[in-house]
Order: sequence, then C-alpha cells, then structure tokens
Amino acid sequence: MRRALRARDKGCRFPGCTNTRFVDGHHVQHWADGGETSLDNVVLLCRHHHHLVHEGGFDCSKDKDGKITFNDRREQPLEQFPGLSGVAASDDIQQWIDREFLGANIDSETCAARWHAGERMDWQAAVSALF
Repeated sequence: MRRALRARDKGCRFPGCTNTRFVDGHHVQHWADGGETSLDNVVLLCRHHHHLVHEGGFDCSKDKDGKITFNDRREQPLEQFPGLSGVAASDDIQQWIDREFLGANIDSETCAARWHAGERMDWQAAVSALF
C-alpha cells in the first residue's frame, strides 16, 4: 500500500507542500469513525502537515468526485498551489537557471533587509530559527 500511495501522491498532498520524504498515510475518514484502510481513503502527508491535520485545526476531506480538499480552522478551503518546477533530465542546467531566474533581478542587495536600516541578512540566525 505504501508503494501505491507513493506512486499516486508522489509526496505530501497538503497545499503548497513539496516534501517527498518522511511522509505518512493519513486516513481521510478516520479508522475510528469507520474509515477503511484503502487507497481511496488514505493520502500522503509529511509529518508536519499530518500533525497539523490531527492537532492544529486543519481538516482533510474528500468529495464525491474523489477530490481531496484541506480546510483551515474557519472551515475555509485552502488554495491549491502548484508544486515546484523541477529540472527535467533533458534540460541543460544553465538553460533552466536562465528560464527560472533571468527576470528575478537578483543582485548584491537582494539579501539586504529593507525593514531596519538596510542591514545584511543574518543567514545563521534565519536558518537556526527554522529548527
């Protein structure tokens, strides 16, 4: 079942998440409420989003057409975001970089903070805050 889930979902199904590692099967209709453990009733979620669905007030449901939707605490559906575009095996990496970032205007001032005296970004503090 895990292989079939991975082949179907590719990774976490939470809107906007691109995580493909450390994913678990989540029962759309919980097994304690009579939901069966089948491909039709299980979706892959990364551990962070799995926790949010169980403990953080988010909800996962499936409509009669089989479409999975996620709702926030106000029971408003979350917007579906496309996954990140990857590099195809046939792409030249330089062509991909040019296509994705040519108009991004990245320069030496990109990491300058705009909110407090223009000081440089403290990457060590930013990354350590994520963990």
